[in-house]
Amino acid sequence: MATGVATTCALTHATPAGFIVHIPSRNQYVQIAEQIAASDVDVLFGGGLDHFSSTNGPCLPLLQKKMKVALTTEEFRKIKNPKKAAALLYPVHPPWATERSVSLKELTQKAIEILSRDKDGFFLMVEGSQIDWAGHQNDGTNVVSEVIDFDDAVGAGIDFAQNNGETLVIITADHETGGFALLGGSVENQTVDKTGFVHGGHTATMVPLFAFGPGSDVFHGILDNTDIGQTMIRFIQTSE
Repeated sequence: MATGVATTCALTHATPAGFIVHIPSRNQYVQIAEQIAASDVDVLFGGGLDHFSSTNGPCLPLLQKKMKVALTTEEFRKIKNPKKAAALLYPVHPPWATERSVSLKELTQKAIEILSRDKDGFFLMVEGSQIDWAGHQNDGTNVVSEVIDFDDAVGAGIDFAQNNGETLVIITADHETGGFALLGGSVENQTVDKTGFVHGGHTATMVPLFAFGPGSDVFHGILDNTDIGQTMIRFIQTSE
């Protein structure tokens, strides 16, 4: 299967790296970049250019030999349909969603466009990384804008799955941050005018799990988060 990651943080950050590399510490950014560059992942969209071009481990040339690499928004939008592609659009992490020149939806759509050409199917991990960061800062405004950015990307995945009929889409989170609550706004006008937090770190609040497409009926009730990964592996290994 073709594989890819699209994220609103550096590709060397914890979640995208966790899907690609094996390394003792999440803080070994240069070594993580080296392993990513040496991997067989077909699509790599996010930030982290500094870690790939560091003098301690210049692995950008290796990546450029293997695939088309975009380093600017303009270069990214010129990518057509190569078999493999990377976009290292920021030195480390992108800015907030309201300031980004490329939305997570756009990254997701291009990733799907490239990966779906593989006749054996594909696996794509998409992360709205900075929802968590805004939660740590108790920044309700950016929590909302980051969730909207992520929701738009989810919509792109659902649109593809509806047309394709053979794609499972899973939406979840690794944890909740801040004890976030919506305290005021309008459903009719789609506005939020008051938010609240009870903490500055991760909480024990259970996170939602949504699934759409073939096999989605398995994802219901209360699940241990490791069950999600094990189920996905079983689906891939048995072609259920």
